[in-house]
Order: sequence, then structure tokens, then C-alpha cells
Amino acid sequence: MALIIETFSFLSERWRVPFVGIWEMAIGLGYPSGRFIRITVAPMFAHTAGLMSPLLLNPGAVYRPAPYALTLEG
Repeated sequence: MALIIETFSFLSERWRVPFVGIWEMAIGLGYPSGRFIRITVAPMFAHTAGLMSPLLLNPGAVYRPAPYALTLEG
């Protein structure tokens, strides 16, 4: 949860974690239903980009300084 809070600092503090949770639930409910597959694919790609965003938006959380290595989150 701390990684979400640090990475998505541009979202309101009150809505950071609930926004990501609702987003993931919508994707999770869209696939098994079988009716909204095409609508679910776009948010899934956006979510995948969001999963990779700490690499660019918050590199201090995913990389250690020299010797360069990934942290547990990375």
C-alpha cells in the first residue's frame, strides 16, 4: 500500500488506495462474467501500465543505489 501512496501522489490522498482497489475489482469482475471482455481489456492494459509506473515515477522504491539492484518491490 505504501508503494501506491508514494507512486500515485498526483491523486487525492483520500482516493489513492480505494481508486486502485475499485479499478482491480472492476477488471476482476469483467473477465469471469464473459459479457464485458472487450470493455475490460482497456482497463487491464492501463492497469498493467500502472503496475510498471513505479519504475519511472518512483525509482527510489524499486532500485537500490550502487551496487544497482532491485528492491523487494522491484
